[in-house]
Amino acid sequence: MGKNTSVKELMGQKPRNDYNLEILPQFITFDEANKFIELIDKSDKISSTIGLDGKEIQNSSRISETVSLCDCTKIVMDLKKKVAKHLGVPIANIEPVQAQVYSIGGKFENHQDSFDTANLIKFGLGSGNRTKTLMIYLNYNIEGGCTTFPNLNQSIMPMTGTSVAWDNLNYKGEPDIRAKHAGEEVRFGKKYILTFWCREREYDGMEDTRLYNEYMKQHELPPKKKSHIKII
Repeated sequence: MGKNTSVKELMGQKPRNDYNLEILPQFITFDEANKFIELIDKSDKISSTIGLDGKEIQNSSRISETVSLCDCTKIVMDLKKKVAKHLGVPIANIEPVQAQVYSIGGKFENHQDSFDTANLIKFGLGSGNRTKTLMIYLNYNIEGGCTTFPNLNQSIMPMTGTSVAWDNLNYKGEPDIRAKHAGEEVRFGKKYILTFWCREREYDGMEDTRLYNEYMKQHELPPKKKSHIKII
């Protein structure tokens, strides 16, 4: 599939009433999971209480830390290739890999990974929306921290190496309400996960920003400030 693959192709031409939520035990090994935890622990982390402009904000819906993992690391690129192959998408369509760390009290309330209209203009004029998500649990020695899909009546317990994959868009290419999910509060321990987001087209964050600023200029609005903060 090329970088301009249609939404219908990316979503597998699925029937209107079909929804793909896939649980994959042992997607990576315990050893691989531990190596990623070591990599995350020694990496710089961004608090969820820091906004896209780099300023501190009040964010009670998400309490976590995020690490952006460089594709230049072999273990990261090898896993990214594996994820792309499993999802059946071009590797170029996958955003830079992110890791999230949830300590005691950490959580992420109900949300969707796909962008609404306003955020699609801000983050996806070039790359498009997020069509699919694949998330990997790196440890299980915690209490709480389940991933819940309220509209599917599904709750998934973190297990080392297990991945969960789902569609973010419906057959029309619009955000699918069934993809709404939450990370329950961690009551004991520290929860580590990896997240892979696939776009409709080849991911190019700089081009998305350029197109957004061009859009804002055309509408005589302030451009988006440059920031080192990754979208999450």
